[in-house]
Amino acid sequence: MSKLNKRQKKYCELVATGITHTDAYIQAGFSSKGASRSASRLLKKAPVCDYLLEIAKTTKDLAKEQAINTRLDNLQILSKIAQHTSEKTNDRISAIKEINLMQNFNTQIEKSEVALSHAVSDEEMAEREKLFKEKLGFSNEKILESSTYNNPTIGEIK
Repeated sequence: MSKLNKRQKKYCELVATGITHTDAYIQAGFSSKGASRSASRLLKKAPVCDYLLEIAKTTKDLAKEQAINTRLDNLQILSKIAQHTSEKTNDRISAIKEINLMQNFNTQIEKSEVALSHAVSDEEMAEREKLFKEKLGFSNEKILESSTYNNPTIGEIK
């Protein structure tokens, strides 16, 4: 692959900015005579195409990085608004809504997805119930005692 000279590089950089091939050819320092035809021929050369692709990739990567940075900056600003108690309530709510939109927290979740993610086996449920009762200090006997009471018969009421 042959290297590009200074004018060819300049031509590629100008084309990448969006100006016409003919204008880029002339502004790069080539002759204006037959500029359209010469620009077209230059554009067909492999090294020129490679350099244009390289510029496009670099530009795309930079734009992507800037978009990410802008998004992060926006999230930080919105987070500060949402957390700042001195802000108006409506502003805080709006900031939270915008954060949710930016993070895709507003997407619909299928009921089946929720059901599957929260499915618990009988054994696991029994284990959870046991741990819960232990933490509250209940034993099976205490639960039975507290749930039953003496029903007086009619004869005992008199």
